[in-house]
Amino acid sequence: MKSGVLAMIEKLGREVSVVGEGGEHIKIKAYLQPVTGVNRTYMQGSHTSAGFDERGSHLYIGPADVEIKHKNRGGEIIDSSGKSYSVQRDEVLFFKDYAIYRWAILREKMQEAAGE
Repeated sequence: MKSGVLAMIEKLGREVSVVGEGGEHIKIKAYLQPVTGVNRTYMQGSHTSAGFDERGSHLYIGPADVEIKHKNRGGEIIDSSGKSYSVQRDEVLFFKDYAIYRWAILREKMQEAAGE
């Protein structure tokens, strides 16, 4: 199961850079999509008329073995267009004792700076 999920991420994901603990950029493939249905448990958000989260939140799905949030510097993802996102929450999903993939909620950094 793990290899199937990783194969799908590698085949269908887009290239992103994870900013590591020391500031280095680690290039990986991951899914990165706008959040269109807000789950209040995770997001504490509200729906807009189009169904998008007003705060620019995105869903990240990537390899379980790549840390995206760090104790000392939070977490940052940069997509292929150069947009930067901060990691709001991340978790690794398991099947039995095997880490299958990592999911996260990201927020566009530009919107954070604007105070939204």
